[in-house]
Amino acid sequence: MNKIMIGAMALLLAGGMMSCSGKIGEKGNDSDTAALDSIVAMVGDVTAADTANEQDQNLIIASVREIYQMRPENCYTPDFQKVLDAVDKKDAGEIGFIDYDILTNSQDSGEVKNVEILNLIAPDGAIVKVTGDMYGEKGYVIITVKLVDGSYLIDDIEGPGGKSTKQAAQAYVNGK
Repeated sequence: MNKIMIGAMALLLAGGMMSCSGKIGEKGNDSDTAALDSIVAMVGDVTAADTANEQDQNLIIASVREIYQMRPENCYTPDFQKVLDAVDKKDAGEIGFIDYDILTNSQDSGEVKNVEILNLIAPDGAIVKVTGDMYGEKGYVIITVKLVDGSYLIDDIEGPGGKSTKQAAQAYVNGK
């Protein structure tokens, strides 16, 4: 969409320059040529940004799929892991605050069917909807991921009732 808008602006401005000066780049119209060169460079910058954005989105989706398939121990940001470790310490190995799979908000790990980026968070994160089979039925969970050392890790999970799992866990640890 951005490419279309900037391309249309470039054509509009180029057409305006042509109607005012006859020909683009005509001798004595260096300011027209510089303006057009600036517009062309801007279109190129947007194209490069869109390509980088697509690469980031592909990395986010691949990272989330890997987390849900492999369940690595280090799939959480250090900040979120610290809160989860504090919950484990308070519960002392017993079933306590977290008695379900927080990655699916259900008892079962389930199978991921779709990963959809709902919102990119500048400069290094995203809100992602993960859809899959949970309890034998289709369900979803909303997670927040952040880029940490070249990998997207889970920084929060929308828990039951749409509340932040990280905030709820921290409140539990703090006795609130």
